[in-house]
Amino acid sequence: MPRSIQQFGIAYNADQDRLLLSVVMDDKSEIQLWLTRSFTRALFDKMVASMHHRPELERIQQPRIKEAAVNMSHQEAVSSTRFVKRQAGGGGERNLMSETGPLIVKTGSLANLENGGAILTLTAIIGKTIRLMLNKQLLHSFCQLLIKKSNEAAWDLNLSVGDPTAMPDADTNVH
Repeated sequence: MPRSIQQFGIAYNADQDRLLLSVVMDDKSEIQLWLTRSFTRALFDKMVASMHHRPELERIQQPRIKEAAVNMSHQEAVSSTRFVKRQAGGGGERNLMSETGPLIVKTGSLANLENGGAILTLTAIIGKTIRLMLNKQLLHSFCQLLIKKSNEAAWDLNLSVGDPTAMPDADTNVH
């Protein structure tokens, strides 16, 4: 069963050269996952592809019009998201990774939902699988944080959805 997200954040760790994804669930538990550069690129591509394969877009045949519709949807979702800077101790009440530390994600998949969201399945190198429910707004906001944090990391991934200059500045956490 996919877990519902209360809050998530992404931070770049220069010592690890990885992104640290921290997710607080609706039961106040927190998971922490390391995202590598190559995995971030692959995950982002899957998320953008997911945005293009929506029932309301399937009937649009012209690629430029479809892209414009995806861009508008992205801008709308991100502009209505509350991005805040993470505060010290602002994580979950119960860190599920306290014994192991953050897990390194090796694979992931995305299953589209009819409501515009998706189920994100992440598998760590130790074999543990985590399934997260992303509504449409969380899906778009997750992409926006990946863009910002991969740029901070200077990974030269050139991630974008739509016109990046039209996007609000994505801070560290999404509430």
